[in-house]
Amino acid sequence: MKYFGWVSNKGMGDELGGELESFVELYIDPTSEDCWCPYDNLDDDDLFIGDCDGTPADACWVEPLEPCPEVTFDPAEPIVGQLVTITIDYRDAVKPENPTAYAYISPDSKLLPFGIPEEADPLDINDDDGDDIWVATHTFGQAGLATVFVCDNLVYNYCSESVTILPVVCPEILIEGEILFEDHWWVSEGDHEITIKYDVPTDGVRLFMSSYWFDWWSGGWVIPPDVYEIELSTSDNMTFTGTQNDFWCGMWDCNKLWLYVLSGESCFPVVCTRTVMVDCEAPFVDLIAEAENTNCGTECDPVDGYIVTITSDGVTFADPCDPLCCYDSCTEVADWTVTVYDTQPFNKDTCECVGDPCAVPIEVCSDYGCHVTCELDCIPDPAWPGGKDYYVFLEVEDILGNTRTGWGILHFGGLSAVTLNDAELDPSSCLIELGHHYHVTGDDIMGPCSYGY
Repeated sequence: MKYFGWVSNKGMGDELGGELESFVELYIDPTSEDCWCPYDNLDDDDLFIGDCDGTPADACWVEPLEPCPEVTFDPAEPIVGQLVTITIDYRDAVKPENPTAYAYISPDSKLLPFGIPEEADPLDINDDDGDDIWVATHTFGQAGLATVFVCDNLVYNYCSESVTILPVVCPEILIEGEILFEDHWWVSEGDHEITIKYDVPTDGVRLFMSSYWFDWWSGGWVIPPDVYEIELSTSDNMTFTGTQNDFWCGMWDCNKLWLYVLSGESCFPVVCTRTVMVDCEAPFVDLIAEAENTNCGTECDPVDGYIVTITSDGVTFADPCDPLCCYDSCTEVADWTVTVYDTQPFNKDTCECVGDPCAVPIEVCSDYGCHVTCELDCIPDPAWPGGKDYYVFLEVEDILGNTRTGWGILHFGGLSAVTLNDAELDPSSCLIELGHHYHVTGDDIMGPCSYGY
């Protein structure tokens, strides 16, 4: 057993034989052997170190600062992220010798030799009115037990008051039509209903949306100044619904939006946030056509024909930089359909174009994701001169339903004379004709990527 002490030069009095030196027992911090502090009250030092029961000192002696000031918190049960007002009332307590008092906050209950946790943060407290009531504000960054240490001019003497910091209990915030993709929730551009679900009845619920994030730790919970408030309705104060009429992207194809849900008292609101990504752009797909010979008859009775493949996979092109594409700017390509006709598919009906019931597709190909491929089997040898035209319609959507459609004309003039180009429906003649983009590019590619969307 080890005991430590120092020799005091304070006399013990005549009853013990005159001026005798005395001992003050010391405590040594086990984590740092050069850190000593008094275990005994310096005013009560005596001739002895050690305890009769054989128990060495296990803490520093701290002179109580009594009577202590009254420390109060507003709100009384703070929540993580709330701006809390801390009041230290000295009117019925020992006034600080130094005109500046000190207070510390730390979630760590471990006390070091001088009593103040090492990780504690100083508070900026003031007594502007000179009424011995000191005030500070603080935002607690984590849940748990926090302690305010109120000190005199030195940190050896202190009073303390603890408060439990409650975690933020946020509601479930759901958006109609949202889809999880690569760790983000996505919605399409346009109107979506928002549902907020609490486990218990909750008052003062409001919902805001913004296209940017704000630093809510700077001085407590705050939201951006330029936000849209979404009107909410509820029948039980637990489930709230509202519709945002425009989930937007602005100048971007993909945009992040922030939702802010406020609840509770207006002076001490609880703010919960979540984000959602908005996909405002349909997928991009380019198509080309390639041909190869095939036998459309039997081995004994062969018939020459062709397989024509419509594809977004341009690996057979000699130039790897040819601008074929199959992608989505924000999420991914989902369902697609390629429909091929061998006759013009529309008729004119008075003032509008309507589908020709006699125009039956010779091929319909559907699948999911990239690449887009549709094979036309046993296309007959084209009539000469001029070859033959086929009319190709592409419909492709991403996982959120953003859809792109387009027409193309597949001209087949034989094995070395197969082209696929952009076309459009002429509303006056109701014919599918080579369109503006073909006349600009003439690149034998059907799709938006080749002409810059």
